[in-house]
Amino acid sequence: MSWPNLSESVLVLDVSIYQNRYYNTDTPERGRIDFDELKKLNPEITGIISRAAGSWSGADPDFQHNYDKSGEAGFDQVAYVNQNPDKTWKWLLDEWKKAIGSRIPKAIVLDCESFGYPPKSPEVITSATQDNLKAIADTWPEAHIIDYTARWAWDSHWVHGWESDIYLWAAHWIYVVQEAGGDWRCAEHFDEITSVLPIDNGFTPVMPAGYSKDKLVGWQCSERGIIAPITKNLGDIFAPRVDLNFFKKIFWDMVFDKPISPPIPAPEKPIVTISYNQSTVELNVIEE
Repeated sequence: MSWPNLSESVLVLDVSIYQNRYYNTDTPERGRIDFDELKKLNPEITGIISRAAGSWSGADPDFQHNYDKSGEAGFDQVAYVNQNPDKTWKWLLDEWKKAIGSRIPKAIVLDCESFGYPPKSPEVITSATQDNLKAIADTWPEAHIIDYTARWAWDSHWVHGWESDIYLWAAHWIYVVQEAGGDWRCAEHFDEITSVLPIDNGFTPVMPAGYSKDKLVGWQCSERGIIAPITKNLGDIFAPRVDLNFFKKIFWDMVFDKPISPPIPAPEKPIVTISYNQSTVELNVIEE
C-alpha cells in the first residue's frame, strides 16, 4: 500500500490510561492529559482517539476525561473499544455501553488484537469479531465503524474473505530515523514521517489480508511518539509515549461533516494548432 502527502492527511493521537503519567500510582487524577495545553502546543493535531474499554478491565478509567476534555479543547473525538474472544459480545457490549454512556461518537474503532487466553482458533476469533462489529453497528447506527489491526496479527489469527467492506486503521510501525550509531528507530515526532510523504512504495503501510486498499483510512506509524505535554521529560520514569497516526483527510472530513475539499484538478491539456504548407507538406506544432 502507499500513503498520500500531508495535505491529504490529518494527524491523530490515540490515548488511554497508559498516557496518564501516574496511572500506576494512587493519585492517577494528577497525571491526566491537559488537552488545552496539548492543543496550544500542537495545533497541527486534528483528532484524539480515546480508549473507552479494554479487553479485560472494562471501562478505561481515563475515558471520560480524555474524550470530553479533548472535545472541549477543539479536537475531533473518536472512541475505541477492545474485543476479547473469551467474552461474549453481549458481555462486551454491556461494558462498552457503560463506558461510552450517553456520548454519541462519530466513529468507533474495534481494536481486534486480542486472541483470548489461551489463544482461540481463527474460526472462534473471526466469529467473535463479526459479532462485535454487528453489536457496535446495531447500538451506534450513526457511527462509522473502523477495524484496528496489523498484518502480523490479522493474517494468522482470522479466517479471511469477509473484510473487504470494512474501514481499516492499520498498524505498521516503520523505522524511519537512523541514529548516529547506525541503529534505526520509529518516529518520535510527526515531522519525521511527514518529511518522507508521500510514500509510494506499494507496501507502506502493510495491508492485512482480506481488506480492500480503498477502505484503508488510517495508519498508525509509530508507538514511540514524544508529544508535549503528554511526554515532557524522557528522564522521568513517568514519561509515557504515545502512538502517532495519520488518517486520510477525505475520510476524516466525511466522518466529522466537514466541507470536503475537491481534488486538485489535472492540468488542462494545451491547445495545439497545426499549420502546414501545402507545397511542402511541412507540419509545425505550436502549443498555446
